[in-house]
Amino acid sequence: RSKRSWGQGDLRDARTLATWAREAGDGLLMINPLHAAIPGTDPQPSPYFASTRVFREPLYLAVDEVPGPKRRDLRTAQREALDGTDRIDRRRAWSAKRSALVARWPTASADPATVAAIDRWLTDDVNARYAAFCVERDPRDVGADPRFHAWLQLLVDEQVLAVGGNLVNDVAVGVDRAGADVAMWPDCFVDEGTRIGCPPDQFNTLGQDWGLPPLHPVNLRARGYEPFVRAVRAATHGAAGIRLDHVMALDRTFWIPEGASPADGVYVKYPLDEMLDVVAIEAHRAGTFVVGEDLGTVPESIPVALETRGILSYRVVSLDSNHPSSFPTRTMAAVTTHDLPTMVGLLTGSDLEDQ
Repeated sequence: RSKRSWGQGDLRDARTLATWAREAGDGLLMINPLHAAIPGTDPQPSPYFASTRVFREPLYLAVDEVPGPKRRDLRTAQREALDGTDRIDRRRAWSAKRSALVARWPTASADPATVAAIDRWLTDDVNARYAAFCVERDPRDVGADPRFHAWLQLLVDEQVLAVGGNLVNDVAVGVDRAGADVAMWPDCFVDEGTRIGCPPDQFNTLGQDWGLPPLHPVNLRARGYEPFVRAVRAATHGAAGIRLDHVMALDRTFWIPEGASPADGVYVKYPLDEMLDVVAIEAHRAGTFVVGEDLGTVPESIPVALETRGILSYRVVSLDSNHPSSFPTRTMAAVTTHDLPTMVGLLTGSDLEDQ
C-alpha cells in the first residue's frame, strides 16, 4: 500500500508498481488473485478463499479516481481506513471505500454513457446472476440495486486495464462454498462436506485442508467447463499473463471426505488435457502467456502437458536448492509466494519477529 491508498494497496498502486517494473527493464508485475469476496461488511481476508474466480473485488478500487464529486468526507473516510492500522484491515478499508462509492453512485447512475455500459454488462446472463447474488448478500442502501454491483465491476475492469500490459494475474485453485460460483453453478461442485487440500508431505507433515469444495469433474465436463472457462477468461482480461495456482489440480485433486483429515484423503482424476486446452484457447485469444504453479508433489503427466502447450513452469528460488541453470528452460522464477514470507520479510528478518 502507499500513503495515498486507503488502508491497503489498490489498483493505482498496482499501476505505479507496473510502471516502475517497465522502467526497470520490462519487468512483470505478478499479483495475488483479484477474485471478489462475498459482499458484506466483513470481507474474507484471503483472495485464495474467494466468492468467485469470474468477478473482481471492488475493494481494490482506487476510489479517488472514480468519477464523482470531490467531497471532504472522502478524506475523512480515508483517514478512518488508515488510522492506526499497521496491518491491513480489509473490513475498515472496505467500509470507508463503500461509503465513498455509495456517495458517487448518484452521479454515475445519472450519466447516460455509464447507464448504457451497465445495461450492456447486465445483458450477459452470468453477469446478471452475479449482480443478483450481490444484492442477496449485501442489500444495504444502494446495494439493493443490481446496477450498483454492475457498476463496481465496470470500474474494476477499467482500472485493471489502466495498470498496463505487464500485469500477471493469479488464478486461485478454488472458491468458497458459500460464494457466487457455487451459487451460479451448483452442479459443478461436489456436495457439502468434501474439501480439497494436500496429503502430508515434507512441507507440511499433517497435510493441508483448504476448506474449498472440489469441482465435480463429470458435471463440469457436461457443462462445457463453463465456470472454469469464465474464470480463465476473466484472468486473461487486461493481463500480459496468468498464473494457475496449484496447476496439478487440473490433473488430479486431493479430496478430503467430511469428518476426515488430510491423512485420509484420496486423489480424484480430472480431464487434464481438456482443461489445459481451455487454458490454451483462452490465453491465445487474449494474447497472454500462462504459468503453471507446479510446486510440491507433481504427477509425471504435468511437465509434459505444460511443455506441449507452451505453459511455463514455476520455481521459487528461496525454496529451491538447485542452481537456476537446472530449472526447465521455459520457467518463471520468483523470490517468494503468497504462502511464504514477503520479500521485505526475507531481506530484513521481520518474518521471524512476526512468527
